[in-house]
Amino acid sequence: MPQLTGLTDVHCHLVPYVDDGADNLDEALQLVAMQAQQGVSVIYCTPHLRAGMFETPQEKVDRQFERLRQAAAALPGAPRLYLGRENHCDKTLLDNLRTGQARTLGGGNWLLIEYSSRHSRREVLRYLQAVLDAGYRPVIAHVERYPCITQDPGLARLMVKQGAWLQVNAAAVMGREGLRTRWFCRRLLKQDLVHLIASDAHHVDMRTPNLGDCARFLSRRLPQEQFARIFYDNPACLAGLPAHAAL
Repeated sequence: MPQLTGLTDVHCHLVPYVDDGADNLDEALQLVAMQAQQGVSVIYCTPHLRAGMFETPQEKVDRQFERLRQAAAALPGAPRLYLGRENHCDKTLLDNLRTGQARTLGGGNWLLIEYSSRHSRREVLRYLQAVLDAGYRPVIAHVERYPCITQDPGLARLMVKQGAWLQVNAAAVMGREGLRTRWFCRRLLKQDLVHLIASDAHHVDMRTPNLGDCARFLSRRLPQEQFARIFYDNPACLAGLPAHAAL
């Protein structure tokens, strides 16, 4: 099957020197080139922001991102790069919500948030409501990783009903993170609860860009309309672009 094009990766760690993603600018540029080879034309770089673990000041993130963006522009067929953060649900996020300093995807109204494996159902819903109350649209990063959601079939649907969009990782969909995780992702897809799929790429030798691989894999397995929503229409909504079938 020919390579799909025009894809958007809404969650990856390409900015060097700021988290556990790209180790340096050379690796970051290799990752951008790999994304282009996967058919990706838009990338949202989403460095971690987590109290006590990933606390790189925003000024440094901005500086390193701009350095990457300028260098990547010289690559053949370079994707367009935008900046966000992967906001962990903790005190830092609550402080940023209160002060209006939460870093969204590309400066729009969509906020990528992640939970930990220890968050309870009550905490998950509390943070979700805090994001909504602050006026942001929440995107839940790699929803397949949270036991309180994977073990509670109704929680994912409730979160969507309250206004969340659910993102799953491409590797998980393709079964590269275990059969149980694959089964959960397939169940979400069957129930039409997946809004976005992303690579969550970190490095050139592990957790690599793979969004195009996943798109080809699902193009033969999903209804055409659902496939278009996940890979084209919903990502367009993040940038405020028109989409004919946004969820």
